Amino acid sequence: MSNNTQATVQIIANGRCQPNPGLGGYAAVLSTTSNGKPVERTISGTVADVNNQRVQLLAVAEALDALKAPCKVELITYSQYVVKGMTDWITTWLENGWLTSKRKPVKNADLWQRIHEACQKHEISFTWRQWDSENDEDQRLHNLVAEARENGDETAEAVVETEVEIEIAEQPETKQAAETVATDKPYRLMISGSRSANWNMLEYARRVVDRAIKSGWQIVVGDNANGVDAEVIRECNLRHYGNVIVVGVAQKPRNGGVRGGQYVQRGSSHGERDQMMAKASDRMLGIWDGKSPGTEQAYQFAQSLNKAAHLMSFESTFVN
Repeated sequence: MSNNTQATVQIIANGRCQPNPGLGGYAAVLSTTSNGKPVERTISGTVADVNNQRVQLLAVAEALDALKAPCKVELITYSQYVVKGMTDWITTWLENGWLTSKRKPVKNADLWQRIHEACQKHEISFTWRQWDSENDEDQRLHNLVAEARENGDETAEAVVETEVEIEIAEQPETKQAAETVATDKPYRLMISGSRSANWNMLEYARRVVDRAIKSGWQIVVGDNANGVDAEVIRECNLRHYGNVIVVGVAQKPRNGGVRGGQYVQRGSSHGERDQMMAKASDRMLGIWDGKSPGTEQAYQFAQSLNKAAHLMSFESTFVN
């Protein structure tokens, strides 16, 4: 994109749940011209426990968040709900402080607000398109959404495979650490993630916590006050799940820890902390923004130990 003039970008966004509500997949194709040549990027992802309306909004919000500079945007969506919301209903919502004309809270207000904020940065026109199976462009979006949903489901299922007992790789070096190792060697899932996390990363973290709780696994997580660590702590507290070990380098957890859980002070750096967590866990899941080195290094270390390790990348960028 040119740095001297406002770029024109076409975004085609779609989302769908299967079942509805249920696991949702979303995708968007962003097209523009740079130095006289066409440029295209696609973004996609999955989110749990949503309905079609919410995942369609998420597709639009994520696509607009991927724009790095103010643009003139032609946004095409297959959702009349999105178009009516942004061209008609939002006037009332803004006047009423995000209440409907019946003075009830607006559903999906967090996503509507994200899109509204994007409208303050970009010049956006919203267009509804009826999906046509004979249209190659429509079919491509449909396939991207289906692929995202399928991949997300497969990855999440991999995190909750049948429990397997294995030896803890590292003997505890302190009495405090020893107290965290149960004699029956509970199956431990290490959740590691970037401190800079977008909405979809946090939603995925909540989904992983849900799966771990249903499986009865012990969660091992860091004590970062922001991002994925903080969201895991928050979700466990909301669900009153205390089968959690929080690990940090300070005397007290920076994110407050989990009520009923345990806290272990270990290592002199976050890198050492992450290695301890990986050694003491049976499986490692990294929720990564595509940039922060810590999560990627923890994943690579877990792999070097021949641990079951997964790195979910949520990088979604667009050219300047």
